[in-house]
Amino acid sequence: MDSVFAGSTGGAVHELGLALVFAAIVSITWDAPNQTGTWTFAVLWAMRLSAKLNLYLGVRNLSEEFLPAHLRYLQSFFRRRRMNWFFPFPVAAATFLTIWLFHWSASPTTPDGPSMGAALVAALLALAVIEHWMLVLPINPSTLWRWALRDGHGPAAAAPATPAPSRIQS
Repeated sequence: MDSVFAGSTGGAVHELGLALVFAAIVSITWDAPNQTGTWTFAVLWAMRLSAKLNLYLGVRNLSEEFLPAHLRYLQSFFRRRRMNWFFPFPVAAATFLTIWLFHWSASPTTPDGPSMGAALVAALLALAVIEHWMLVLPINPSTLWRWALRDGHGPAAAAPATPAPSRIQS
């Protein structure tokens, strides 16, 4: 069974599984009055796919030092660049959707339940936009997480404190 999901087809099977789960969620909640769960899954799934595509196409901050030793080979799939051609599209779309959701949730004509759901989804989307920007800004976001791994119990415990300098491609 493990050989079926190993290798390069494992990721495709995983993505297909998530698409099927999303289709199931949409079909189950189609006429439900509360769509917060469906929209939450949609936002998390879409922004996860966007982050994976951006990592593959190339970003400045890969944070590869957090990969455990048995997953270090994944670095070969990443490209270090200042930014890639795809990055502006999902970030702009997510930013506009975040603004619209916050505006809609704050409207006095929006009922309380949908307003709270929209605010939750907008907050998740805003965090996803921040996460995307952390991929390309000229800062080292991994320093935000080193404090949690100082005790020697994390994947970064075996990794060097600073990543090796690498050439950034344009």
